[in-house]
Amino acid sequence: MSSVINLSKVSLNEIKYIVPHQANQRIIDAAAKNLKISKEKFYINIDNYANTSAGSIPIALDELNKNNLLKKGDYIILVGFGGGLSFGAILLKW
Repeated sequence: MSSVINLSKVSLNEIKYIVPHQANQRIIDAAAKNLKISKEKFYINIDNYANTSAGSIPIALDELNKNNLLKKGDYIILVGFGGGLSFGAILLKW
């Protein structure tokens, strides 16, 4: 995820939300701590749905949208990971 930020011309302060794969809260907390990013920047809904596997990011985006938490022009980072060492992240402008 830090590579996405470093490669873009967008600062961390400009990013409205980081929407991670919601496998478990400990992983998200560790990522926030290791990257030195406030946990408030992460959109978390695992407490409502548990681990929904590949659906966690789309569900979170839908929630953000339906709750009017995203505005046109907001920057969002989506970050997912799978078994082993596979992962991916994207910075998008809403």
